Amino acid sequence: MVFYWIAAVLLVLCCGCAGRQNDWQGYDIPPAPADAGKTRLGEEQLERRSGTAGTELRGGYDADGRYVGRYDSEDREDSRSSREDIRRDSGRIQEKTGGLPVTYHEFKERYMREAVTPEGAVKLYFDAVFCYIDPAARTEGVKMLRYCLREKRDWEKTAFYRTFVERMENPEYTHIFRSFAAGTSVENGYAMSPDNYRLDIAKIWDKHPSGDLQVMLRSSGADSPRPVYIRKYDGLWFIANNAATYTGVRRPETERDRTGHDADYDDVNYRSGY
Repeated sequence: MVFYWIAAVLLVLCCGCAGRQNDWQGYDIPPAPADAGKTRLGEEQLERRSGTAGTELRGGYDADGRYVGRYDSEDREDSRSSREDIRRDSGRIQEKTGGLPVTYHEFKERYMREAVTPEGAVKLYFDAVFCYIDPAARTEGVKMLRYCLREKRDWEKTAFYRTFVERMENPEYTHIFRSFAAGTSVENGYAMSPDNYRLDIAKIWDKHPSGDLQVMLRSSGADSPRPVYIRKYDGLWFIANNAATYTGVRRPETERDRTGHDADYDDVNYRSGY
């Protein structure tokens, strides 16, 4: 009798398990895709291969000698076509990042992107100089220079920068800064556009005893390249010594011809060094 009871219980249990199994089999569970576990990896590999995952090309000069700022790509495309598009649109990229910044905040944002390279930091320093030279932009320019020089408020009123400031504010000396733009000359009066220019870098030297990086710039009004010393802080390059950027150069020929006969300009011509 006990045997029959045990057999009946076992029979009920077996039927219940079968029912549950049939219930699970009745659920609409889609099959795992054949490429499960590979889709995201494939995307990451594509992003790394094409260089489009957070791509940031640092500032520099393109094959035509034009300064190109950092370019952020948002597209997901083949690496070869991406590079071809960047080369083909290099003029457009320059237009986007070129030109003088209008506000200090625009300058600072650009500095965060482009001052990761020595070339970018020095170029932005000259952008700030040309903003300061323009009386209409001087309020913003003084803040731009303060940032790239890593100076405190009212730096422009200190004795240390007196000559630098005077030469930016006096039209008789602004040709000194223009002389660093490629393509300028004594003969053409150092004519250039602050919104579209590039620097002529002779070399970058990292063996200076101070430990600073030495960026040698060619000036069309000087016989030899002039150094700008830069120092790195938190991944960005800043100007450590800019004295050579406002040292006298040959005066523009047109200006020299206009003032050479006037004794009142003798002192100015002498102090300019030529």
